[in-house]
Amino acid sequence: MADLIEKIVEVIINRQTKIPSMKSFSELLFVDTFNPAGTTFANKRVLVIGNPEELIKAGLTTTSVAYKAALKHFSQKPHIGKLYIGCKYLTDTSWTNALSAIKKCNNNFYAVATSARVMEEQQEIAEWIEANKKLYAIASGDPLIVEEEAGNIASFIKLFNMDRSFTFYHPNCAPDENGKLKLSDDVFPDVAICASCLTWNPGSATWVFKDMAAVPTYEVDNSQFETANKNNAMLYCSVADVPTTFFGKVGSGEYIDVIHGCDWLEARIQNKVFTDLKKNKKVPFNAVGIEIIKGALKSALQEGIDVAEMLDSYEITVPEKQDVPEDERAKRNLPGVEFSAPLSGAIHTTRIRGTITL
Repeated sequence: MADLIEKIVEVIINRQTKIPSMKSFSELLFVDTFNPAGTTFANKRVLVIGNPEELIKAGLTTTSVAYKAALKHFSQKPHIGKLYIGCKYLTDTSWTNALSAIKKCNNNFYAVATSARVMEEQQEIAEWIEANKKLYAIASGDPLIVEEEAGNIASFIKLFNMDRSFTFYHPNCAPDENGKLKLSDDVFPDVAICASCLTWNPGSATWVFKDMAAVPTYEVDNSQFETANKNNAMLYCSVADVPTTFFGKVGSGEYIDVIHGCDWLEARIQNKVFTDLKKNKKVPFNAVGIEIIKGALKSALQEGIDVAEMLDSYEITVPEKQDVPEDERAKRNLPGVEFSAPLSGAIHTTRIRGTITL
């Protein structure tokens, strides 16, 4: 008899609880070249770890580059909860092939750091990063970065106006005589800065004035400081005995937090708009449907203010249906949706003048 209630009150609930996944912009991949035989990496290119000891269980040793990088990552306070470790096989003919194979295995990472310490390899990686919309932290001990405005990896990525790579100069990152990472000296500033700064919401924090655990500072003179600035390279020095990073720019001269935030915002807009297209039976090509698209865009941009803290405001313009060309309407495509949004920016320097009188 309990079924009789269904004859009186029929309830049908259509669950619209599934939303498309949002890719992460807070995951770091560290890649080293090693023989994967006898390790978990023999069967897969990438291992996601929550602590360095998981690499020991995977078959690596405490003297491996990947283990040392993991120690640096998990030493930061705060740090990202996970670290992606990738393997460049000895049989890989290039970093391009290795990174493409790693991406095919697991593409959930955003930032990339590697054991590459020579310019030729770093150039190749930077070009791959640019084409694959990731962020590359380059660690280099090349003294030319603070001495010359040409002939070094920082000047290279500046010359080619690269938005997705930044150079972190540290004298301890000079390669050994074979051009390999010198494990006894290297301090992995690339890993440390990403582990720390990626904990913030994308775009919400500058990468300047940050300190890192287990990474020593060093001194540069005024000329070296200005040369590094001209090369858009990061430094790690002490100011009034306080360790701090400087400049925080990618090769093109844009700030890292702007690139990070804009990548996130682009994906957030795509995610929000697609979610509304998916959850509605149909988004009609009329004022109501256009308002749905506008509403999804508005929601994403508002998160750019409230969550990412990267925007001050925004303005959105959408076309009227009658203003959309017939061929576009026939293709069910809505062009002409535009927005403008000023960045909130950040203060890195200031000038203060005062007058003291009797």
